[in-house]
Amino acid sequence: MEHIQIAQIDLLLTDSIIELESLWRTFQHDNILFGYEYLSALEASPPSDMSFLYACIQQAGVNLGLIYFQLVPFNATERLKLHVHEGYTPTHLDRLALGVKRFLARQLDLKIIIGGSLLAAGPYGFYFKPDVEISFREYLMHEIIRFLMKSPAWTKGAQIFIIKDLPSYARLPMICSYKLPSFYEFTVQPIMIMNIRSDWQQFEDYMSALQSKYRVKTRKVLKSGLDIKEFDLDLEQLKKYNSVVIELYLQIANAAGFNLVELNENYFLTLKEKCSKSFTIKLLFVDDQPVAFYCYFISGPSLNAHYVGYDRHMNNKYELYHNLLLKFVEAAIYHRCGNINFARTAMEIKSSVGAEPVDYYSYIAHRSRIYNKVIPHLLEFLKPNETWTQRSPFKDSPNLVV
Repeated sequence: MEHIQIAQIDLLLTDSIIELESLWRTFQHDNILFGYEYLSALEASPPSDMSFLYACIQQAGVNLGLIYFQLVPFNATERLKLHVHEGYTPTHLDRLALGVKRFLARQLDLKIIIGGSLLAAGPYGFYFKPDVEISFREYLMHEIIRFLMKSPAWTKGAQIFIIKDLPSYARLPMICSYKLPSFYEFTVQPIMIMNIRSDWQQFEDYMSALQSKYRVKTRKVLKSGLDIKEFDLDLEQLKKYNSVVIELYLQIANAAGFNLVELNENYFLTLKEKCSKSFTIKLLFVDDQPVAFYCYFISGPSLNAHYVGYDRHMNNKYELYHNLLLKFVEAAIYHRCGNINFARTAMEIKSSVGAEPVDYYSYIAHRSRIYNKVIPHLLEFLKPNETWTQRSPFKDSPNLVV
């Protein structure tokens, strides 16, 4: 661990959270994915080529906040799976645009440092005590990243710096007005959030709140999954089935259009070992054959849907993915959560069970002034486009789309 003085602050910087354990635990918050147990589990079983930086920010001996970075290589050709969607007949213009994207993607082979998590959707990059004003937080973030830009030994030569997934109330507008580096604000797909109503005491209460058409559809989905048996895995059971869980995860991860990381094969095992109080993983069987899994964290008032996997060949017959979404809803009601964070992707089907899109904001800067003017627009150009329809399944939903 290194003690660094930057402007008005002291920075305790390390590449292992174990060195900051006592300080990390002194901060009181309910963000499980920023807690010591989760971060130490991730460090113990990280995705391939991922490394970490952690820092405690102090001023005059007083702890102000914590900040956490993930460092990853990014090869756009490998990570952006640019292709024509199945069942769609492209025009000549579509093919030209795809060819340009593939060409530009080949030019992007970079190292990235991210204030946040690539394994979860949400604000998991830093925490400040409530009495630290937003303007001072922005100043601190900028100065710390400015220091890291000049410290390739710490950042392993990273060229791009990203602050990831801030909610609207925590945006950092002033950070875009600073120089060296100059950040750009951008958004990607919204995060799908579902509010769990306080009067839903059981799953049937949720069903009663649905419009008739959605209630009929949901009962049909549940009927398709009647043969599914569900098991809540403890650590010993997970050791037995871990290779099956990873195989189901890879079926979905390998089919995704954008995938920055691939999980360590021991990731779920380590979570179950270190985060057993907050982490749940369940395996689904049909006729003694594992067909799907889902897992989640209970983090304060939220259920964080973490990862799912399923047998893609059996998905249509048993409506596996739709059933998994409904199981998250049932779990959130059971745990008396206020909301579900469904993360990104598959936005239309998530909205059909009651989730709504919420924009989160990120910030990007390149080490080079010249590239810094270009790369935000380049990444925006490479960003996958997805056209979808927002569904409103509840009886009292405004602007119903059926």
